[in-house]
Amino acid sequence: KKKEKYAVRPFFLPRAVTMYKAKLLDYLNDLGVNRSAGKLILRARDRFLTELNGDEFEWDWARFADCCEFLESLELPDISKPLVLQPFQLWIIALVYARCERGKPGIPATKLLMVEAGRGAGKTAFSAALIVYEAISNHKKITVDIASIGVRQSHISTSFAQNFFFFFF
Repeated sequence: KKKEKYAVRPFFLPRAVTMYKAKLLDYLNDLGVNRSAGKLILRARDRFLTELNGDEFEWDWARFADCCEFLESLELPDISKPLVLQPFQLWIIALVYARCERGKPGIPATKLLMVEAGRGAGKTAFSAALIVYEAISNHKKITVDIASIGVRQSHISTSFAQNFFFFFF
């Protein structure tokens, strides 16, 4: 059975929205309590929770869940297993796709995403998966520039994704 997309936001939250959002909020509430985190991460968490409860941004949790479901449906070719999103990656996705400019639904408040993490944190695969989602979910209109930065300065640009997308599709 083909999965239907909502043309209009439903009055109820689909199960995926509730599940991913709950997983994200559990992670944020655990930071500094059951999970160690530095001062900058804790300040970023506090700012995010303040924005979440404020009225500066609109929140598109359906798009957030759509991105999460898409990414977790991808299979990593090097290990032949599906991508499993880590809680910190859910936070990144929420900042990019759930947080929207007030009065402009569907327009992310985040225009530039730089993923900076230690080696082996999965930033390259995650960034590449986000670029694929960005390319196919917006009908060839890239709204976020994505870069992955680590010890070896791996950089993935949207211009590469656009050229790749237009070349093969």
